[in-house]
Amino acid sequence: TIGLLYIMFTAGLELDIHQFNANKQRSILFALLTMLCPIAVIFPIAYFGFDMPVLASILTGCMFSTHTLIAYPAVSRYGVSNDASVAVTIGGTIIVDAVVLILLAVLIGLAVGNLTAGFWIGLGISLVLFSIFMFFVVPAVAKWFFSHWHNERIQRYIFIIFMLMISALVAEICELEGIVGAFLAGLMLNRY
Repeated sequence: TIGLLYIMFTAGLELDIHQFNANKQRSILFALLTMLCPIAVIFPIAYFGFDMPVLASILTGCMFSTHTLIAYPAVSRYGVSNDASVAVTIGGTIIVDAVVLILLAVLIGLAVGNLTAGFWIGLGISLVLFSIFMFFVVPAVAKWFFSHWHNERIQRYIFIIFMLMISALVAEICELEGIVGAFLAGLMLNRY
C-alpha cells in the first residue's frame, strides 16, 4: 500500500501542470472510455452469463474499469513523463479511480439499504472537507514550511513523506481511498 501511495504521490509531484491543464478534456474522455467500456462489456456477461444480481454485475464491471499507475516509475525512468499521453493517462486514472470509489460507496449504500439523505449529506460533507484540506491546508502548510526550511534536505524529505501519509490518511477518514489523497498531495506540492 505504501508503495502504491508513493507511486501516486510521485506521479502528482512530477506531473507537468501545464501539460495536464492542456490535456484536461482528453483526460476526461480517456477516463470515460476506460470506465464505461469495461462496465458495458462486463455487466451483461455477469448479469446474463453468470446470473449475478444487478448490483453485483455493476460492481464487477467497476472492478474491471479501474487502473493504477504501477508502470509510472518506468515511464519516469525513461524520461517521457512530460509527454502529453502520460499527462492524459495520469489524469484519466485519477478521475476513473475517484469516480469508481464514489460509485462503490453508493453501491454499498444501495446493497445495505442505507442510501438515504443522510448518506448523501455525509458523502458531500466528507468530499468538501477533503477538498478544503487538500486545496487550502496542504498548500498553506507547504508554503510556510518551504519558506522556513528551504536549505535542509533531510527535513524537506521528512516533510514530504509526512504530507503524503497525512493526505492519504485524511482521504481514508473522508471515506475515499488513500491513493486519491496521495496523488493530490503530490499535485499540491508540485509547485514547491
